[in-house]
Amino acid sequence: MERTQLLLAASTAAGFGSAALGAWVYGLVTRPRAASAQAWEFEASRRVALRKGNSAYRWFEPVVDELATWYRRLPADRLLTFSKQLVSAAEPLPWKPEEYYAVKLVEGAMAGVIGLALGMVLGMPVLGIALALGLPLFLQRNAIKNIVQKAGVRTSQVKRRLPFAVDLLALMLEAGGGLMDGLTTLVRDLRGHPLGEELGMIVSEIQLGRPLHECLLRFQSRVPDDDVAELVFMVNKGNEFGTPMAQTFRLQAEQMRLKRSQWAEKAAGTAQVNIVLPGMVIMIACLIIIGAPFILQALGI
Repeated sequence: MERTQLLLAASTAAGFGSAALGAWVYGLVTRPRAASAQAWEFEASRRVALRKGNSAYRWFEPVVDELATWYRRLPADRLLTFSKQLVSAAEPLPWKPEEYYAVKLVEGAMAGVIGLALGMVLGMPVLGIALALGLPLFLQRNAIKNIVQKAGVRTSQVKRRLPFAVDLLALMLEAGGGLMDGLTTLVRDLRGHPLGEELGMIVSEIQLGRPLHECLLRFQSRVPDDDVAELVFMVNKGNEFGTPMAQTFRLQAEQMRLKRSQWAEKAAGTAQVNIVLPGMVIMIACLIIIGAPFILQALGI
C-alpha cells in the first residue's frame, strides 16, 4: 500500500512538473522573436548558421536564449576560458559559451523526457524521474568535458608537428620560394592534420587581404601554446625590423628542436625515477619465486 501511494505521488509530481515545464517551453517558443529580427547582420548570419547546424537550437531557440541569460551570470573568466576552448577545439558552429551551455542542457532535457516516458511505460516511474532529472546535467557536463579534451588534444597535435613544419618552411624560403608558396605546400602536405587546417586558415585570410601579423595573431588565439606564441612574436618582430623571414624561421626551428630534445631528456629522467618502485617490486617477486622452494625445503614443508 505504501509503495502504491509512493508511486502515485511520484507520478503526480512528475505530471505537474512536466506540465509546468511544457507550458514554460511553449510560451517561450511561441513568443515573437523580435530580437532576432532586429539583429545586426553578423549576429543574424551567426544565428542562421546555428539553426542549420543544430536541431535543438532550431526547435528551441527562444528557450536557449532564455537559458543563456542565466549562464551569463557565471564568472566572466570561466566563460572566457570556455570560449577559447571552443575555438581551440575547432567547433564548427559559432557558439557563444553561454549558448553552448544552454543548448547542451536542452539536448539533455530532451533525452530526459525520453527517459521519463520510458520509465512510465516500463512501470518504473522513480527510474523515469531520476533519468529526467539526471540526464540533462550529465549530458551537458559530458559535452563540455569533450570540448575541453578535444581542445587539449588538438593543441598538442599542433605543438608536436609545428617544429617540422617551421623547419620545412625555412628550407623552402632559403631555396628562394615565397611565403605563400611555402604555406600552400605545407597545407597540402598536412592535409587532414590540425596544423594543416590552421595553416590553411592563415592562407585563406591572407588571400582575403588580411595583414600577415593579424593572421598570425588569430592563429595564436586559436592555438594557446607557448611555442606558437613565441613563433608569432618572432615573425612579427622580424617583419617589423626587416629581418629576412628565412632567417627568422630557421632560428625558430632550431630553438624548437632544442626544446623538444630538452623535453625528451626531462621525460626520460622522470620515467627513470618512476620506474624504480615497480622495478623493485618485480625484483622482489622474482627473488621470492626463485628462493621460495629452497626455503620451504629447508623448513621441511
